[in-house]
Amino acid sequence: MFKLQTKMLISFVLMSCIMLSIMMFTFYRQISPQIEKDFREARLEVLAQTGSNIDNMTNMLLFAISSGPFQRQFRNILTADFSQMTDYDKLLLKKEVDTLFHNYSDTYQNLNISYYTVLYGLNGFQYSNAESFDYGALSEAPWLAEVEEANGKVVWISTHEDPFVTTSSKDIYIMARLLKTNTAALKPSGILAVMIDENSLYRTYSAGADSSQVFIVNQEGQIVSCKDKSLIGTHYDSPLPLESIERGAAQISTGGGFASPSTLVTYRQLKSSGWWLIEAASQDTLSDYSRSLLANIATVGIICFAGSVLITWVLSRHLSRPLAKLTDGMKSISHGDLDIRLNTTTQDEFHFLSETFNNMADDIFPTNNNIRIRQ
Repeated sequence: MFKLQTKMLISFVLMSCIMLSIMMFTFYRQISPQIEKDFREARLEVLAQTGSNIDNMTNMLLFAISSGPFQRQFRNILTADFSQMTDYDKLLLKKEVDTLFHNYSDTYQNLNISYYTVLYGLNGFQYSNAESFDYGALSEAPWLAEVEEANGKVVWISTHEDPFVTTSSKDIYIMARLLKTNTAALKPSGILAVMIDENSLYRTYSAGADSSQVFIVNQEGQIVSCKDKSLIGTHYDSPLPLESIERGAAQISTGGGFASPSTLVTYRQLKSSGWWLIEAASQDTLSDYSRSLLANIATVGIICFAGSVLITWVLSRHLSRPLAKLTDGMKSISHGDLDIRLNTTTQDEFHFLSETFNNMADDIFPTNNNIRIRQ
């Protein structure tokens, strides 16, 4: 019976090994590519949502400086004749503008970014809600000419150190537009600009991106926002030409091999500015996840295999014991012990075999006695 039990165990072990091998092969051929596909789609979805959040935030500010509720007040201020005003009138106007910009800031305070606004009038009026603002530096800013040439369209100025607030050590990028007076000629009357703190913007769109690098570049490929501030203003060597990207989104894998890990680069164009939100995620993370999942599957498989072997061993013992009793009974009869009987409590096939064996022994016993009497 030991041989039968061993054969059953060996057969089950071989079958389990084959099943486990098939499972591992299926993982590499089907599940692993699906994981990579899901990883790619997830990065696209996450970047799309992040880009949408940035667009919503900047669109609110764009609305404020383009056609928001403060435009009429801005234009009234910029058309005022300062030469006819007394110092008291100028002070009252300053307070009015201060209240206006205070309301402006309260309206957009839920944007979770730091910014300040500047109203630079061609009539000589100058105002900013930032302390110690240097209007002389603003009058010499090279981007003023670009804003004037845009003729009322919003101009995005790439990130650079803040030259306007002497106490600031921040990097800012700027949204600005030319304001025109509400006359038949629509003459330029001033410039309204929003100076946005780059670091607060980065914290907004990089939340949860611990395992990847997320940054923003402009249409020329210049980095305007990223974690490493020393890279701001440098050119990003994009593996995919930005001008070749269609429909505002793309993905490409770069690197790979022994020396350099593979990197999945995902692009999403920001509708508000036309700049590009880019994420570079190392696919080592994906490989680690696949290996971890495979290890978990192997661990579960081994545990199931060990449990199945134990169950098979118990079942094989349960099956082999009645056979062993039947074999021992047959040996006893062959040695002349006709009093042997098998006792079974089960109601299965072994019970039927035991009864048949007992009936056979009952039939043999009188026959054997008759033979002895004749002898």
